[in-house]
Amino acid sequence: MKRTTLNQIIDLLAAVFFLGMIATGYILYFPLPPGTNKSHLLWSLTRHRWGEIHAWLSLGVLAILFLHLALHWSWIVVAVSQRLGLTRDPQAKHLKSGIITTLVLLGILGAFAWITQVSVKEQTTPCCPPKQRRKAPISTTPSRHPSSTATPQPRARLTPPTQRVPAAPPIEYWKDVYPRLASACLRCHGPNKTRGGFRLDRREDYFGSNENAALVLPRNSAQSPLLSIVKGERPSMAAAEAHKLPPRDIDLLRAWIDAGALWSQHAAPKKQDAP
Repeated sequence: MKRTTLNQIIDLLAAVFFLGMIATGYILYFPLPPGTNKSHLLWSLTRHRWGEIHAWLSLGVLAILFLHLALHWSWIVVAVSQRLGLTRDPQAKHLKSGIITTLVLLGILGAFAWITQVSVKEQTTPCCPPKQRRKAPISTTPSRHPSSTATPQPRARLTPPTQRVPAAPPIEYWKDVYPRLASACLRCHGPNKTRGGFRLDRREDYFGSNENAALVLPRNSAQSPLLSIVKGERPSMAAAEAHKLPPRDIDLLRAWIDAGALWSQHAAPKKQDAP
């Protein structure tokens, strides 16, 4: 195969891989933003699968870059040697410089892989706790028959009272709501980055202060602005689609607000960096 034809094929592959990275990056940021992996699909693929495709495309771009450098290495060595004034027999240095450059690049990639492995930390707060099911209490009021007043039943024939089922514990912000919001919102609304002046760990950002209006109205989720934000009903707001949460998280927020928006300060978790 001619050198010119091979260069054209490599350039075409590089263009295809670059366009693929741009397309998958757009999918991961806009149609399938963080927090939609378990609730949304695009062409039968989840956000996690699109992330894998994006990663493989990036590796393909890296391989094409190495191939491009290998095919043009002689020209690169001559150009660099002339620029540095080392024009004496540059051909003899091609193999040596190629080996040194390859080892340096492999060392950098290996150091990066090692740093990322040792820097991974486990979250102390689970991101997706199991959703609690509420059991409706069984009524203990006996039904009244029209003839019960006319003909009272003997005491011995009365059925024993039904045992009352204990009610489910109330929904609490730090225990039930915060872990769900942290997985999708902490990156932009946490202690390290606070967009729009809103933080997940500040009570006044939910219930209002002298400077900000309340986003949560206890026992009135229909009028709470926070619900309209996470449901995507404010298209004029900046990054409105990015604020939209999965239906199960919206239902949990609605239940928390309608139950009184319980907030226990002593249960606040430790500060953690955004994911």
